[in-house]
Amino acid sequence: MADTSKPVKINNIYLTCTEDETYTYSSNTSDNPLEDGSIASDNIQSQPTQIQITGVLTGNGEYPQDDIETLRNYMLKSTVVTYCGTKLFPNCAIINFSNKHSADVAYGISFDM
Repeated sequence: MADTSKPVKINNIYLTCTEDETYTYSSNTSDNPLEDGSIASDNIQSQPTQIQITGVLTGNGEYPQDDIETLRNYMLKSTVVTYCGTKLFPNCAIINFSNKHSADVAYGISFDM
């Protein structure tokens, strides 16, 4: 569960509620076949940290269309953003953004990114 004691934001967009933050740390190795048929891994390259965020975005009594469009445009234009949640991550990119409208969220959306 994300820390709810401080505001969570992406650049200047405040997220109403973050339900989950999942961090993925990974590396790639270069594999080279050897004469005896075995594989040697001789180089490890760290990959960027991936953050999966699930939450809710609402407006103050109105639908947050501008914030939704801004987040979508950040993704489409590969805009470098700063995510300030449980941890601070400068220099991020949004690589996917999905939202859902339901009766559970008045004047807003639930989202995954």
